[in-house]
Amino acid sequence: MGEKVLVYGSGGRDHALAGEYIESHHVNKVFFVPGNPGVNYTRKGQAGYIEQVPQVRDFEDVVKFCVDHGVSLVDVGSENPLSEGLVDVLYKSGIPCLGPEKKYTRIESDRAFTNGILERMGVKPEWCVFDPGPGATGEERKKVAQYAKRYVRDIGYQVVVKAGGLGAGKSGFCCNNPREAEEAIDRIIIDREFAAYGPNSLKAIVEARRKHREISFFVYLDGKTYLSLGMFAQDYKPAYDPDDVLGRFYYHYGRTLRGVRRGLHENQVRIPKNLEDMGEDERGQALAHLLKEEGVKLANPNTGGTGCYCPHSLVEEEWVTNKILREVVNPFVDVIYNELGWDYRGVLYFGLNLNPDNSLSVFEVNVRHGDPEWEVIGRKMKTDLFEIASATCEGKLDEFKRRLPGGEVEWNSRHYVDVVAMVGESSDPGGRWYTGYPGRYGSGYKITGLDEIDQGVAIFYSGVDEDPERGLVTTGGRVLHVVAGGYSLEEARDLAYKNVERIAFLDHRNDDVNVLRYRDTIASVSPSGESV
Repeated sequence: MGEKVLVYGSGGRDHALAGEYIESHHVNKVFFVPGNPGVNYTRKGQAGYIEQVPQVRDFEDVVKFCVDHGVSLVDVGSENPLSEGLVDVLYKSGIPCLGPEKKYTRIESDRAFTNGILERMGVKPEWCVFDPGPGATGEERKKVAQYAKRYVRDIGYQVVVKAGGLGAGKSGFCCNNPREAEEAIDRIIIDREFAAYGPNSLKAIVEARRKHREISFFVYLDGKTYLSLGMFAQDYKPAYDPDDVLGRFYYHYGRTLRGVRRGLHENQVRIPKNLEDMGEDERGQALAHLLKEEGVKLANPNTGGTGCYCPHSLVEEEWVTNKILREVVNPFVDVIYNELGWDYRGVLYFGLNLNPDNSLSVFEVNVRHGDPEWEVIGRKMKTDLFEIASATCEGKLDEFKRRLPGGEVEWNSRHYVDVVAMVGESSDPGGRWYTGYPGRYGSGYKITGLDEIDQGVAIFYSGVDEDPERGLVTTGGRVLHVVAGGYSLEEARDLAYKNVERIAFLDHRNDDVNVLRYRDTIASVSPSGESV
């Protein structure tokens, strides 16, 4: 009899984890809890190798399900159940589980705490935390907001402003100027717009936006040592392509004549006299020309990730990996084990910048696999994931590493590209328009074209549901991950885009208009190796 694994989560990363576990020769069944119905549209789901279990959600029910079905390993893929203590519940019941206990998740949810670790290491974090405190009065919040605004004005470069805590990629703002940053600070501290994500989300985090190469780097910790994956990916957080000023304009102001006029006025761009007489396509062309001619800069909203590629263009530079291990991973793990005395068993995800002077800076540390990074890293991994996870849970990574060739995780020779299919502009039931992810977006749009996907291209489902009439429909902002592989980055990229173009999200309230949106520049790399 083979092993049974339970992956707890419902998004694309969790689906990708389930897909990788079932590839292990040790495993004959993966339960996807609570999962999403997209898995039932895959070959592995239809064959019964991966089974969605939507009725199991409560943590105690997860324990009972594991006992009743002989589950030998649980992987908690997402940040929210980790921070809510699912691992603690499983540990108490003696069920092997990959993921840190609740008290250790503050590494991700409490930036001020992580600041302290980095400062002890001598590493400068690329953020500053402004915390009014959960019980702060209105006047106290205003005072802290003023400190944050003064900091933004003083540092002299563009910033990202985020709410603390676990904002699911929806509480970050890429700001092009102090005014945009100040508005974001007010939304977080004064208006408490993201309070639903927990008390840490009342804090404003200001991060630098400077010229750098972004790297997502992952390690497994077993309570005594760690295993570096040695493979890293390039993630894309901004919602729109760098040159898509029209898309950003519509995102901020909408397509109505009133919105267009307001946007042009606020950005001090002359308003064409015949604006009202133009059709929508003609108006869009005229606006794109005007905005580029005037050099208008608009904030590119932040997301949970619009795409990814692997291997990163720097992965062959051995000095980069060595530098990451020496300057960031080794000292961070040393603090966790030897200063804090933590029995941390799970994944650490370091979001790093390699700056023009080849120095490293840290912009985030997370306690789980990345999304969408895992969707491509998992596909490239040759070493058995179940064996890695089991050794991590059992505290046997040292023994496991001795069995690996050269003591390192193995990888196949292919490149992988993930293009995220998102919900774009669409109409609401009253005829008004939603801006689309990461802003307000509609749901219930019929997904078509999945039967035209090329063999070997993986679809990982995220924000989907089933409708009794329309079948598989959208329910989230990030809906599908279209992941293609090739023997070159260009081959993988071309195949991913060829397939995402076959998919549509049909707006049944608006003559079945396709409201699917995706970025065009995922995995576009300049001759210098810079990601576009």
